[in-house]
Amino acid sequence: MRIRHVHDNDEWRKVANECIEIISDFIGKININKKIYEILINDKNDLNKDEELVLSHMIESMKSQGVHLSQLPQIEYLKLLKEELTLSYAIFELSSKNQHPYNQILKNAENPEFRKQVWLSQRKSNQESLSKILELRDTRTRLSQIRGFSDYREYSQKECMLNKDIEKFLINCSNSIKDQLYSDLNELSDLNSKNVHNKNGGSLNPWDIDYLINVKRNENIIFLSLKTLLDFFKYLVNELFNIELIEDDIKQESLWDDKIIKYNLVHDNRTVANLYLDLFERESKTTMCAQFTIRCSKTYRKVDKDGDKYINKIINPLNYEEHEDKLIQIPSTVVTTSFTSKGKVKGIEFKDIKIDLHNCEIIFHELGHTLHTLLSRTELQHLSGNRGPIDFAEFSSHLFELFFQNHVVEMMKLEGINEIFNEKDVMYYKKFESVELARMIISSQIDQRFYDDRYKDDWIEIENGLNYKDIFKNYDYFNEKYEKWKNDEEKWSGNETIVTLLGPIAITNFDHLIHYGGNYYCYLYSRILAIKAYRSFKNKSYKEIGGRLLEFFEKGSIDSSISPINKLAGKDLNEEENTLFYK
Repeated sequence: MRIRHVHDNDEWRKVANECIEIISDFIGKININKKIYEILINDKNDLNKDEELVLSHMIESMKSQGVHLSQLPQIEYLKLLKEELTLSYAIFELSSKNQHPYNQILKNAENPEFRKQVWLSQRKSNQESLSKILELRDTRTRLSQIRGFSDYREYSQKECMLNKDIEKFLINCSNSIKDQLYSDLNELSDLNSKNVHNKNGGSLNPWDIDYLINVKRNENIIFLSLKTLLDFFKYLVNELFNIELIEDDIKQESLWDDKIIKYNLVHDNRTVANLYLDLFERESKTTMCAQFTIRCSKTYRKVDKDGDKYINKIINPLNYEEHEDKLIQIPSTVVTTSFTSKGKVKGIEFKDIKIDLHNCEIIFHELGHTLHTLLSRTELQHLSGNRGPIDFAEFSSHLFELFFQNHVVEMMKLEGINEIFNEKDVMYYKKFESVELARMIISSQIDQRFYDDRYKDDWIEIENGLNYKDIFKNYDYFNEKYEKWKNDEEKWSGNETIVTLLGPIAITNFDHLIHYGGNYYCYLYSRILAIKAYRSFKNKSYKEIGGRLLEFFEKGSIDSSISPINKLAGKDLNEEENTLFYK
C-alpha cells in the first residue's frame, strides 16, 4: 500500500497498484467461494473468543460480499470489484499531485484577483475525473446493492460506532459552532476591510478566507524543530508506557529512500515494535501526511501441532521475538510526510528543520495511529491495532492531537523559546478553528448526499450550477445569507450563503470521497470522543493515563465499539454533551 503512494518511481507505484488489484481479486474470489463458506460455518469447535470473533467476521463478510449469489451475479460482482479498485486508483493519480500548490496559493497570494481565479478553478471539476468519480459512485452503489444494502453509504457505515441519524448529528455539530463561527467570520471580514491589498474595500469573499487566516496566524507563528518534536514524543512514550525509542542502524535493510529513520520501541531490553519515519520530500512523492502499517501484532505457539518450531518456518526471524511459551510478531509502521530537506538529514541536523505548530499537530495525529498499531498485542492480526471501523480507528489519532496541544509549552521549553511567547500566542495556530470545523461539516454532508442513491442524478447539475442550497436545506444558518452581505445587494446574485462563503471545492478535488466515502463525518465524531476522553485524564499521573492507554491499545480492535473507549475514560461518554472545541 505505502509503495504506490510514496515511491518516487512511477513504474514502482504502478506495479504496486497492480499487486493490490491481484490480491483484492483473490480475496474477492475467496469471499464468494461456497466450499470455503461451508467449511467455516461448520468449523466452530475448540475456538477461543478471539478466534470465534474473527470467524464470525469472516462469515458475515462472505455473506455481505455475495457468497449466496448464483454464478452470473458472482461474475458481475467480481467485475465490479475490479472496476472499483481501478477507478479509485485512477482518480487518485489524476488529483493527488494537483491540490497542494493551489492550497498554498490561496493561503499566501496577496493579489485577491489571482486568488479568485485559483479558487474558481478549484470549484470546477476536471471532466475526466468527474466522469470517473461518478462511475465509481455507481459501481459502489451496485456492489452495495448486491451485498444487500440500499446504497454505498449504508454499506460503508455498517460497522461504525455512529451509523444512524448522521444528518441530525451533523446539524447538531453545525449548531454547536454557530456563535464561534459568526464571531470568526466577522473578525475575518474586519481584517479584510483593513487589508492593504483589498483596494476596492469589498466584502469578504470565499477566496479571502484562507489568505486572511494565514496572515493572522502568521502574526504569532511558532516553529518547533523536528528534533524537539521527536524528543518530546520519545519522552511522552517513555513516561506513559516505560518504552524507549532507540534509533536503529538500517544499513542492512532494503529501503526506498536513504533518508528514512527507524526507531525500535524497547521495553525491558526487548524490542517490542519498529517505527519508520519517511519524513522528507523527493521527486514524484505524493504530498501527504499518513501512516501505513507494515506488520500487525500476531502471536504463535512456539511449536506447531507436530512439535516443529515455528521459528524455523519463518522467512525473517528478526521480525519476531520469543517470549515465554509464545512467538510474537513485532508490529511495524511507517509515518510519511513531505518536509523540505537539504542533503542527507540525520541526528543532530533535525534541529535545523523547523515545523509550525499546525503541522506538528498533524504529525502527532499520525503518531497516535502508530501507537495503536505498535502497542497492540492481539493473538490474531485481523484484530490488531486500529483495524476496526473508521470512527474507532480515528479515535487514537485525535486523542494524540490533544496530547500535543496540551504540551506545546513544554516543547517550547525544550526549544528554548518559551520566554518569547505567552500562552495566548501559543494558541494562535488554532485561531479560526470554527472555519475548519464548518468546512468539515459541509464536506461530510456533501459526502452523505453524494453516496445517497436517491440523489444520484443531481451531481452534474450541482457541479455546473455550483448550487448546494438543497443539500443544506435542513441546516438553519448554513442556508442563511451571511450577515455582512445583507446590505450588499451587489454581492454576486445577492443570495449567497454561509456554505457559499466557505466554498466547497469540486467533488473531484475532495479525495476523501474515494478513501472515506460515506463516512467522512467520522472525523468529527472521533474528535468529539477524543475530547471527552482526554478531559477524563485531568489530574491523573502519566503512569495512570499510560496504564489505561496501554490496556486500550493492547486489545487492538477486538472490540471496536464505544465500550473500550468508555473504559479508557472511566465513564459513559454518551452521557456527556458533545463539543468540537477542546478549549
